[in-house]
Amino acid sequence: MIAIDNINEILLHSVQARGVPNQECIVFQALEDCELGVFGVLLGFRKDTGAVIPLRDHFLWFGEKRATAGDWIFLYTGPGEYRESTMNDRPGTLHLCYWGRDKTVLHDPRVSAVLIKIGEVAISIPPPPPQALSQLASPYGAQTELYSDAVDKRPGN
Repeated sequence: MIAIDNINEILLHSVQARGVPNQECIVFQALEDCELGVFGVLLGFRKDTGAVIPLRDHFLWFGEKRATAGDWIFLYTGPGEYRESTMNDRPGTLHLCYWGRDKTVLHDPRVSAVLIKIGEVAISIPPPPPQALSQLASPYGAQTELYSDAVDKRPGN
């Protein structure tokens, strides 16, 4: 089993209106001031053992936004544009976020929302053009040839 630290800045509060188009949403509460840009949400399938296995192509990054302790974040799974609003009965900001899915994604009760905090990443750098690779004199000659072959065999080339 993998040991993972808890997230203390944001609480994954609930899932509301499962399976209801334009109402289905995941509700979070900011417990501390934080940058939402270090958080993302993915969907996973909950197994009988309780383990959650991530579903392919179901990830959302909140983007470069800031939340203050006491703020609420409503992530609607349908289409819409991000906006902020005040709450009538309490202090703080209501962040209305939209995933942009064309269908509900939480209609199956075995699908769980998973809040993740991005701690470390590795990002690929754009490769040089294939002609520049073929001119490299390096001990990785075979790898550059392999890369050039892969580029040549992409659809549309």
